Amino acid sequence: DTLCVEVMAIDLAPQGVMVTSVGLGVLGDHITEPNTKIIPVHDGFAHFSDDIKLPLTPMIGVMGVATKSGEIHCAVPEDHGANMDTKLVRVGSRVYFPVNAEGAGLAVGDMHACMGDGELSGTGIEIAGRMCLRVTVYHDRPIERPVIETAALSGGTQRDLILRNRADRRGGGLAHPARARAEFDAAQHDRQRGAHLRQDRRRGICEMRELC
Repeated sequence: DTLCVEVMAIDLAPQGVMVTSVGLGVLGDHITEPNTKIIPVHDGFAHFSDDIKLPLTPMIGVMGVATKSGEIHCAVPEDHGANMDTKLVRVGSRVYFPVNAEGAGLAVGDMHACMGDGELSGTGIEIAGRMCLRVTVYHDRPIERPVIETAALSGGTQRDLILRNRADRRGGGLAHPARARAEFDAAQHDRQRGAHLRQDRRRGICEMRELC
C-alpha cells in the first residue's frame, strides 16, 4: 500500500526561533559561541530585525512512516521519509510514502516559518503551530521511497513531481546510492507518464513536469 498525505493548511504561532551553536550545521565550524534569536511572525513576514523581514514560506520538516525494520532516529531521512527538510512539503503538496507496517505509523513535526535550501546554521526559523492534513491510502500505487507532488502550476495543466531520497547528511552530502535510487525512480515514472525529466545529481533530486 501507499500512504498519501496532503497538506491542507499550516497555521503558525506568533513567533519562531533560530539557534546557532558551535559545530551545528554546515557553518558550525565558523561559530565561536552559541546564540538564540526569537523572531516575531506577523503580517506575512518573519521580522528578523528592524531592517530585515523575510516572506513566510511555511513548511514541514519531518514527515514519515514506520520503517521496514529496526529503529531510525526521526532526524535521519531514509526510504520511510522522516527529516527530509525540503521546502516542497508545504500547503498544496501531496507526499506519498510506502506503507511498511500495519497502520503506517505516520509521524509529522518540525515546522518552519521559512527555510532556505538546507539549514546552513543547523536550523531554519523553527516554530510551533497547527496543521491540517488529509490522509489517503492507495492499494494500486506501489513506491519504494517518498514522492512529493507539488501543487498545480498556472492553469492547472502541469505538475511538478519530485522524487527525493536524502541520505544521512552527516559528512555534508548525499550518498551515491541515494542519487542512483532517485534517478531510477524518475526514469520509471518518465516511461509511465511521458514526462520531461530534469536531474540535479548534486542534490539527489529528480524533477519531472508532465507534458501538456
